[in-house]
Amino acid sequence: MQQTDTKRFQKDEIEDILRTELLELGMSKAHANYVVDGLLFASMRGIDTHGVTLFKTYVRGLKEGRNKVRPAIKKEQLFPGVVNLDADGALGMVAGMEAIQTAIAIAETQGIAVASVKNSDHFGVASYYSSYAAEKGFACLTMSNADALVAPFNGCEKLFGTNPMSFSAPGQHENFNFDMATSQISYSKVRELKSRNQPIPSGCAVDEHGIDSSISGNVHALQPVGGYKGQGLCMMISMLAGFLNDSPPDYEMAHLFTPPFSEQHEVGHVFLVFNIKAFTNPESYKTKVETFTSYIRNSPSKKGEKILLPGDIENAHFLDRTQYGIPVNIQDLPSLFEKNELIEISV
Repeated sequence: MQQTDTKRFQKDEIEDILRTELLELGMSKAHANYVVDGLLFASMRGIDTHGVTLFKTYVRGLKEGRNKVRPAIKKEQLFPGVVNLDADGALGMVAGMEAIQTAIAIAETQGIAVASVKNSDHFGVASYYSSYAAEKGFACLTMSNADALVAPFNGCEKLFGTNPMSFSAPGQHENFNFDMATSQISYSKVRELKSRNQPIPSGCAVDEHGIDSSISGNVHALQPVGGYKGQGLCMMISMLAGFLNDSPPDYEMAHLFTPPFSEQHEVGHVFLVFNIKAFTNPESYKTKVETFTSYIRNSPSKKGEKILLPGDIENAHFLDRTQYGIPVNIQDLPSLFEKNELIEISV
């Protein structure tokens, strides 16, 4: 990435551009807001691989038929605490927000709710949904399967998606937000490193023979996080986020960045929402979360290091980008640069 190709923009500048383009395609205002908010949620927290850089891929999918601009999302509630959604080829952020809002409404009266989604697509960062629930006072576990990019431990064939999961819980003053992929590194990050001619870190990917990419220089498949344990998580998420709603195995899905962009992905998600007051006093729970996280953060650490909790790095990025703006590359969002004078900065 060249410095002359990058400029920082305030969130509202980007927000207006993204929303306008989606509305011009015919998307409803509510659905456009889900997508814009989801992309900016990631970018504001420094998760650039899942932020505004994905916008052009999403738009291409809408224009070429992979995703529907006006999906007819169907909801079926066969049990009191369970709802199944057929996303009808919607963008993942549209399907995800429809699902989490429905699950929260059910959990409000049932105490717990599970929303299962099929015929969806890449839904951005998983914590977009779990943190949304935590802001409303619910605990939430979110999972999604994805197109195959990850090889089994000691394997070399792409069989699993990066299959993310997140968990969020409300605290007194600060919510707990944990978000992880089940691969050592995201494919978007690999693409970014390759575009900058930077090496792939050891243990993150292998070539077609299973040799570490840091040695061979070739990337064929990503590695699961934590070896065989990560492989187990990949499989668990495939079974919960995919098979429960009749979604195909990860290795049968079309790939996010690969043509034809007329072919649907059939991605599946699952959202588990817990109404705290169905289990214990909500204020007592929030206090325990706060005490627990504070105790861990302030516990003894080795010299020169500090203990970080899930979300701490993202929160630091959020503060920085609230003040200085989000770095955007001209290739990701050229319409921003058409309306603003190009400024050279170091990112």
